[in-house]
Amino acid sequence: MLARRVGAEEGEEGEPCAADGVDRDAGQEQGHHLGATAEAPAATVRGGSLRWAISSSFAEYVTGPIAGGAITVSGGSTRSGGQFQFGQAAGSTYDAKTGLGTVSYAGAVRFTGHHGVLDVTIANPRSASPPPPPRRSTSPPAAPRSRSRPSTCVRPRRPSTAAPSPTRRRRRR
Repeated sequence: MLARRVGAEEGEEGEPCAADGVDRDAGQEQGHHLGATAEAPAATVRGGSLRWAISSSFAEYVTGPIAGGAITVSGGSTRSGGQFQFGQAAGSTYDAKTGLGTVSYAGAVRFTGHHGVLDVTIANPRSASPPPPPRRSTSPPAAPRSRSRPSTCVRPRRPSTAAPSPTRRRRRR
């Protein structure tokens, strides 16, 4: 996997340039890498588990007299009170250098009720760290476009509640 160097743009002073061929972090000759370095594969994450809790009111609703259902676990997940535990699955990876990775868990929890109308299964949950935010641009952001249409309604002016001006007297006839 190839990844761009983190930090300053290539060629900036004080940073390794693509043409020098030396990865100063590793301290060894890398050849001409054209601004990219080979990343070590992400480490496999071992051990661990995921605990997930549901509200007691939902569990009581599913198993109570209204829904008349059940909550079942399978595939290696376990239940203890209102918490469900999923064991970690093989294939989970995490790269400590980038902070990116995916952790997968095995097992399932099934909620059933209302003679089969309610049937929800949560199976094999997975947690993935988000990618880094995009780099900031030096150009100003574009102005947002308005989707609203201009109003064609003309509102009448309210009559003035102020007393008439003394200079504008009505003539009596």
